[in-house]
Amino acid sequence: MQAEFLGIHDSDLLDLSPFQKQTFKVDEVSQLYPKYYMLKVNDFNNVARIPLEEWIYYPNTGTVPDTAVASGLEEVRQHLKLERITKDELNAYYRHLDNIVILRDNINTELADGRAEGRT
Repeated sequence: MQAEFLGIHDSDLLDLSPFQKQTFKVDEVSQLYPKYYMLKVNDFNNVARIPLEEWIYYPNTGTVPDTAVASGLEEVRQHLKLERITKDELNAYYRHLDNIVILRDNINTELADGRAEGRT
């Protein structure tokens, strides 16, 4: 099944002009647009067997199972962890990240200084 594009006034099926067909290298208006899939998740039994079902599990339950391997779900899992910690823990986490950045910068600076000294 493909989406049909109908005119607003006469409800006639829209077609591409010869120029548009040549420019976009397609024969139908529907080929210019992405395909959309409608997923009915009401009857999902929360048993994910394929990556798409792992993604359906997340909005259905608000969690990501530890066994999920679908692309992008690791980032969702990390985001959910941050949402569930207290404000004090979150501030400590961000301080820790800042400290890591500072330490890496110090290491890179010292390496550059050491290399410069070795050249002189």
